[in-house]
Amino acid sequence: MADMVAYRSLSTSMLRCLDHVPPPAARAANCVPVEADDLPDGGICTYPDCGVDVLIPRGADGS
Repeated sequence: MADMVAYRSLSTSMLRCLDHVPPPAARAANCVPVEADDLPDGGICTYPDCGVDVLIPRGADGS
C-alpha cells in the first residue's frame, strides 16, 4: 500500500495536502484519502495560498 499524500473532497474535488487536512468531521463526511498512485498526472493542493505539489516528498520541517 502506498503512502497517503492528500485528501480529496467528494463534493468539490478539491485536493488538500497533508498540511491542510480538513477537520475530522469533514473528513468523515466528505473527504477521502488519496495515495500517489491515485494521481497519475500529479496533484496540487487547492487550499488558498498553498499550491504545494502533493507528490513531491517534503522534509520533516515542511520544506
